[in-house]
Amino acid sequence: LEDSIVPSTLIPKDLLQEKVKITRPQWMPLDGKALKDKQAAQNLGIVQRKLTNGIKVNMLSLNTEPQRAVLRLYVPGGRMRESRKQPGAVLVGSRTIQEGGAFLDVTREDVELFCIDHLLMVDITATEEALIFDFQTVTTPGPSHEGSTETPLTGLEAVMQVAHIILTDLKYEQDAFDRARQGFHEQFDSIVKGLESACVESLTYSLTGGDARFLCPNHKQIDSLTLDDVKNAIRSQLVPANIEVSISGDISIKDLEVLVLQYFGTVPVPKTSAAEAPNVPPPSVINVKTLGRAQQLGVYLPDSDERAMGYLAGPSTNRWGVFANGETLSEVIKRKAGTVGKKDERREHPLFGLVAMLILQEVANRRLFSVVREERQLTYDASFQIQGHESILGGWYLVSVTSSPSQVQDAIRACKEALSSLKDAFGVMGDSVQSAKRTILNRFKSDSVSNLFWVDNMSGSQVDCIPFKSLRSITDFESVVSGITVQDIQLLVDVLQFDEDSMTSCVGITAPEPPPGMK
Repeated sequence: LEDSIVPSTLIPKDLLQEKVKITRPQWMPLDGKALKDKQAAQNLGIVQRKLTNGIKVNMLSLNTEPQRAVLRLYVPGGRMRESRKQPGAVLVGSRTIQEGGAFLDVTREDVELFCIDHLLMVDITATEEALIFDFQTVTTPGPSHEGSTETPLTGLEAVMQVAHIILTDLKYEQDAFDRARQGFHEQFDSIVKGLESACVESLTYSLTGGDARFLCPNHKQIDSLTLDDVKNAIRSQLVPANIEVSISGDISIKDLEVLVLQYFGTVPVPKTSAAEAPNVPPPSVINVKTLGRAQQLGVYLPDSDERAMGYLAGPSTNRWGVFANGETLSEVIKRKAGTVGKKDERREHPLFGLVAMLILQEVANRRLFSVVREERQLTYDASFQIQGHESILGGWYLVSVTSSPSQVQDAIRACKEALSSLKDAFGVMGDSVQSAKRTILNRFKSDSVSNLFWVDNMSGSQVDCIPFKSLRSITDFESVVSGITVQDIQLLVDVLQFDEDSMTSCVGITAPEPPPGMK
């Protein structure tokens, strides 16, 4: 076996300087949400910038994870920009990048060795609303460079080289595309053969009216895609003015600014698009369709092991408390509380909807545990979750319960009763709200020492398609949580209704033989 030579760099210094000379990267004046966030940024130690090519940057120097750094490229759009004629193109395209890595005359194998040598992890995800490129690494040189007399690249600079290549010279190779397609063929098979995943897929199909952008592409859809289809689907979104970079790590802001200017400032603006390309995707809406009490979805999978899952779902807001019709939770609750036209700063805060939904989620989970598990002893696990996106209007709540084939209908009925009980005069109690608030605040504080927490919260803070997300989402979080009242949650329950006519239920069963009514 021949020894492989690990590249010490992917972008030689002379090539980088040539790129700098051609593009002349500079900082531009901030605009949009960042202009209103200056005080919050200063309080948090976050530096927000904008490059001449339109890329927006959020930077934080954090030493709570020594010699570690996280970088995220956030690109609004995602699967919502998929062509209706090419479902799955963005998904397969993002996996093609993950499976590839070759650029110019550098092979995929060389890039993989480079990433391993610099302790670099890359995860590329296509969600319904964005392309997300997550990089985790170290801020020191890789272990193979210890004792070297040269000035080796740190892991973070290696990350920026890889990110620069993805945005500029990456080759979309046929073999990487073939591996990506094979991966999604296997993923589709695992979804239809798994009880939980098959139920959720069936439920999502029903709620969204079969919108393929929310579903895993099937074999026929995957096979119909070409390399050019997926390449164009991705490249059309990777426009500099549509990209936001967030970095948190054990490195000074001064050093970060130098690296960002060199590697992100030199990403050219495509000639086919204007430098000021819009960074707001077309508004996307989820108009949730429910079946009510008249019909129940059923999933049966043959298996020697008897298991059952029950699900309930109904219309809700997105993550930031915005309904499908564009109304905010704040507006609806103020109308129910009779405070329309009156100054109500607490409920008008951009974080109000998000925090209220988080608290309701905790309260509902406690009620499900109390009723379905402790009182009725019908399950060992039941959960309530809000399935809301950040930029897509509307969403749905999802209740899941684990049971047995003989008890699953009783478990679903108990879940309905548990949610319905929240609507009673004393359905939402003060102690449950206070307990939920403590849980949320403790989680917020414990998470805030990690780079991933800060990257997650900075991402989207300069993106206009998520209007309620800003750095105030971090600085004001604790005060908004503390300000939520029992009445707020009672009114929220009233808004979401939780009645059978506004729900869709689904039962999934594995057994040697299908139960009556199921095939």
